[in-house]
Amino acid sequence: MPIKLSYTVEDDCVYAEAAKLFALRADSVQQLINLFQEIQTELRGAEDATVNSAAAEEKLVEFRKVLLDLDLRASEISSILEAYEGLRRAAAPKLPSIEEEFSA
Repeated sequence: MPIKLSYTVEDDCVYAEAAKLFALRADSVQQLINLFQEIQTELRGAEDATVNSAAAEEKLVEFRKVLLDLDLRASEISSILEAYEGLRRAAAPKLPSIEEEFSA
């Protein structure tokens, strides 16, 4: 069961922390590559031209699970970056508009 965690980092560490979170899924990326290759092998069949469709289907199910896990992590990191950029824009000094500049 997935559980959402929350913790705090300094503002100058947000990008580095996002990179660490993404890197934690490196094994999943390698697993995805391996499954991709295994699926290709299963679908091409053995030397006697038989295809083990059950094995291919099992690997496809696993592939989709790993892909979903990676997509979830990418979505989480995207949300972190969007929120951080929103905070940075809100904290940036606001420049006066042209109308405000000339009406003063």
